[in-house]
Amino acid sequence: KQVVGSEPKEELENKREGHGRSIALTKNVFRLVNSDTFYVESESTKDVFYFVRYEPSFNWCSCLDNSTRHIKCKHSFAIEYAIMKGTLKDIEKLPAEAKRYPATVSAIAAKSYRDDDYDF
Repeated sequence: KQVVGSEPKEELENKREGHGRSIALTKNVFRLVNSDTFYVESESTKDVFYFVRYEPSFNWCSCLDNSTRHIKCKHSFAIEYAIMKGTLKDIEKLPAEAKRYPATVSAIAAKSYRDDDYDF
């Protein structure tokens, strides 16, 4: 038997890498000039960008996959592919019509211990 949602880690990473390649080739991947700050356009929502701090030894993204699961996300893969394929665009600032995807920390409301679902 296989439990739904229990795909091997390697298979999940390959999916993220594939999505990252697709994003690099079909969406906007921006780098702020002279920095390690990137904006990667959402795969599903036009003019919404994920904020990514990317260096070869460290990366952080505002998406749920990276900021809560602490794994390499498709946006980080998109940056790598955009650099390799030459589709990365250097910019001074994010275009005015673009919206930044909110960081996960502020997007998820904190619960009090009194609001938990445990009944003792």
